[in-house]
Formats: sequence, C-alpha cells, structure tokens
Amino acid sequence: MRKGWILLPLLLLAACISPEERMAMEAAQRQADMEECQKLGFHPGTTELGNCVLKLREIRATQSQTDAIQAATPPYPYYDPWGRPYWY
Repeated sequence: MRKGWILLPLLLLAACISPEERMAMEAAQRQADMEECQKLGFHPGTTELGNCVLKLREIRATQSQTDAIQAATPPYPYYDPWGRPYWY
C-alpha cells in the first residue's frame, strides 16, 4: 500500500508536459495541417489555405469535445422484457 502512495505522485508528474513541449506539439500539428491542405491542392499564402487549416482545427476540436462528452456520460441502462435494468 505504501508503494502506491509513493508511485502516485511520480506517475502524475510523468503525465505532465512542459510549455515548450506543448508548443512543439502544436507547431508540429500546424505544420501537418498545412501539408495536408497543400496536398489537397491549396497554395501557400492564399485565403483558401487558411480556411482549410481552420476547418481541420475545427474538426479536431469537435472530435475532442465529442470524446470528452462520451467519456463523461455514464453508460445507458437497457431494460429486459420485465423492466429490470441491465448494462452491456
């Protein structure tokens, strides 16, 4: 039991990322979005490329929100023919 209390703070610290790492991840994602939009045929420096990148960010944000809602929603109980709830 004591080992668990010792390991818990270490695990929590290992899950944290520094602001520099976060900025590097965001820059890599931005670069990947730019490359994806250029593969789709949008040219650098155009409004259409900017709109494409924004649309990709919007899709990612919507997916993140959907994942968070699904993770926070408890499972829906099902009912058998006699009205008793059960979960899959």
